[in-house]
Amino acid sequence: MTIENYLRPLMEIFWLRPETAAWRACDCLALHEVEFTGPIADVGCGDGLFSFTRAGGRLNSAYDMFSTVNELEEFFDKVDIYDHFDENTTIPIVTEKPLYNIDVGVDQKLSLLKKAYSLGLYNEVRPADANESLPLEDGRFYTIYSNIVYWLDNYRNTLREMRRALAEDGQIILQLPNITMRDYSFFQRLYVRTGDPSWEWLHLIDRGRSDNIRQCGVTP
Repeated sequence: MTIENYLRPLMEIFWLRPETAAWRACDCLALHEVEFTGPIADVGCGDGLFSFTRAGGRLNSAYDMFSTVNELEEFFDKVDIYDHFDENTTIPIVTEKPLYNIDVGVDQKLSLLKKAYSLGLYNEVRPADANESLPLEDGRFYTIYSNIVYWLDNYRNTLREMRRALAEDGQIILQLPNITMRDYSFFQRLYVRTGDPSWEWLHLIDRGRSDNIRQCGVTP
């Protein structure tokens, strides 16, 4: 399996944000040899598109995630414009079903959960703030996956909650950037570090992402 196997379907999904497609393709490749044994929980599943692609699912190339947004006028106010669901336009056409199903997807945004559920990957979705108690049964899940821990304020509590829900001999799989994320952020390198006002416009496209760099490289 090469990165191209993941990059092509992700580029079709994230055609307007190729850097996101490249990042997610690298994430998929890093997980390629990891077996997700059920029952499985996906904490912070969002719209489910990443886990769907990682599981081998494919969408009709005509699907355009960037046409199903809302509140465009608030884009630069850190509003999640993708937190929007319209059953008439949002549900994609699945051309290849995923190779396995995820038992429970957890996210705090109801619209994203509806998008995730429409993919046919998740048997069940449950709303929750991952900083708080997770709606997962004690000791049930053999695999708990999350790629949002570095976004959380109370990540230590989240890890404790995952451990509570983990079955004996189960696995918790976390994907998160390390401290070098600062080196790959144009906003950090060109504006924050230099103080050069000519790069201040990068603050507009950063949209708060650098706020979470403080969590990168932290030892739980």
